[in-house]
Amino acid sequence: MSETTNSTEDEFYDEATEAFPSVDDLVPLADKKNPTTDGRLVAIWAVKNGEAKTDRPGGGTYGFTETVTLVLDDGPDGDQATDLIGPAPQKLNLRHSTTGIHSRLASRVDGMSKPKRDADGNIIAPSVPLKFRPMIGRINTRPSTKVKGGSPAVSIAKPTPADFAIIKRFEAEIREINAEQEAKASTVADAEAFE
Repeated sequence: MSETTNSTEDEFYDEATEAFPSVDDLVPLADKKNPTTDGRLVAIWAVKNGEAKTDRPGGGTYGFTETVTLVLDDGPDGDQATDLIGPAPQKLNLRHSTTGIHSRLASRVDGMSKPKRDADGNIIAPSVPLKFRPMIGRINTRPSTKVKGGSPAVSIAKPTPADFAIIKRFEAEIREINAEQEAKASTVADAEAFE
């Protein structure tokens, strides 16, 4: 059986690109001329810490945290979705290495939340590993303090009252990822126990 088509040979695939999503794509309007910018609202689960070699002259290393990042909006004005990180919601695996974010995430990999207590001081909810709960905030940039006129420094800010309405809309998705992270950690722990 033969089939006649008018398509050209390259219509059945797309070529890979070298570009990949990064933290910069969460605040795409930031640049040297516009160093103070608010980006997208995100929920970030810290998964694993690591170190990598820098490509700067003189060498050295930098720390990073591998994460699951849930993008909750398209920026304050709704105009920051990109080809690499499309319209919200978007669930991504991202590496956060900027000091303003990595420093907050690194301790979450092995850290524990404080137990919740009632008015009498009795524990009503036990401590849970922080890696099973996201840090939520709005990605932002500020002028670089390391290099005058350099690329803006990327960080994260506390959610605003308006952000909490967005967060509430995604409660089910956030709880689902919380459960996924806990299940993955449990599976790894069980596997390691039998090695």
